Amino acid sequence: MKPRLRIGLCAALAAISAAIVLAFAAGLAWHSPWQPGQRLTWDGAAFLNVSGAALEDQGRLRVEGPGADATAVQSLATAPFEAAAHPLLRYRFDGLPPTLAVSFAFRRADAPDQLHVVELPWPAGGTGSFDLGAIPEWHGTIEEIGFAEFPTPQVMPPDAGFAPFALVGAELWSPSWRGSLAALGSAWFDPWPWTTRSVHALGRDGAHFGQWPPTVTIAVLAALAAVWWVLALRWPARRLLPVLAVTLAAGWLLLDAVWAGGLRWRSAAARAVYGELDLAQRTAAVPDRDLVEVAQQVAWLLRNEPDVPILIHARSGYPLYRLIWHLLPRNAFALSQAMEAAPAIQARLPLFADGLDPERPPMLQGEVLKPGSVLVFFNMPQWQFDAARGVVAAGDVALPGEQLLARDRLLVVRYRGLR
Repeated sequence: MKPRLRIGLCAALAAISAAIVLAFAAGLAWHSPWQPGQRLTWDGAAFLNVSGAALEDQGRLRVEGPGADATAVQSLATAPFEAAAHPLLRYRFDGLPPTLAVSFAFRRADAPDQLHVVELPWPAGGTGSFDLGAIPEWHGTIEEIGFAEFPTPQVMPPDAGFAPFALVGAELWSPSWRGSLAALGSAWFDPWPWTTRSVHALGRDGAHFGQWPPTVTIAVLAALAAVWWVLALRWPARRLLPVLAVTLAAGWLLLDAVWAGGLRWRSAAARAVYGELDLAQRTAAVPDRDLVEVAQQVAWLLRNEPDVPILIHARSGYPLYRLIWHLLPRNAFALSQAMEAAPAIQARLPLFADGLDPERPPMLQGEVLKPGSVLVFFNMPQWQFDAARGVVAAGDVALPGEQLLARDRLLVVRYRGLR
């Protein structure tokens, strides 16, 4: 076979294999047509404004301001349709600021009182796609859909970063190659907002709802490119390893460019809110001002005891660790982690009012808490101080102590010790 013909054949086979890899990465059905056979299409003006200030503007719904909870919500009661027949969502916004996250919501006819919500990639080019077929809740008959736009949770201050935008429209497509590949492109290239994950965790930038992550896909494409390259040039097998190294390096540069683009978008969103503020203003313009106020109350309460241990108990990890952060450099810790560190010998010192249940070890047990330690309960209404018994209790768990502060969702108690 002539060299040019061999190279052309290998290039064609490489293109075919790349298409097959992308089809697997997108999770598409092979029997699907290229274009969707059915489309449900709605203009933005068809949506009812539920929260915020909005008006119709040439077929679009222009959102001028958020609602009282800093969230704009649009809803549409649709003619009933089957979810399985329309799994691919296309949504289009105009002027959506990068400081706002976007979610899609829907209700099913079999559970009309239950609202299902899924976060969407931010539509970088104005239009985004999402494969709802990978959502377990997307089944049965759908009778209502909608969108919500809100400051990025745990990142943007609730009262900052809003700018007017327009909901242009939405579509739901039947299965197709075009729709699945568009959803894969949005998952890979449309930016996701900042999260509180470590910078070393890919999180939503990795695998998403059954789609292959870009790291795996690019690695497979690079390996296939190396194989076809060696075959096209009829190089010996020993040349495969250096060629593979070159193609993997090129794939890594491509992957790094994708990540760098997402980082630029996230940085632009942060600069839009914090860029013009000085250090004091930035400190005040945090998204969790309620937690800052709680930390300030605790710090003021213990202003004359800088070294006292503070153990915090909260409903979820975010307020727990943010309170620890805001209390730095004080000795603040997670109460649950302190309890997990209790020596086994202290298991005979239960804090259950009715004794130790051998089938359910107590969360709070033993003298792992030093007398004089301060316990902070935030948004934990099940924990109440019983003045008559001199304990703070939740169910059958009780800790002897002295109440220092009780205000709104905050309860502060000084632990007395078991003896």
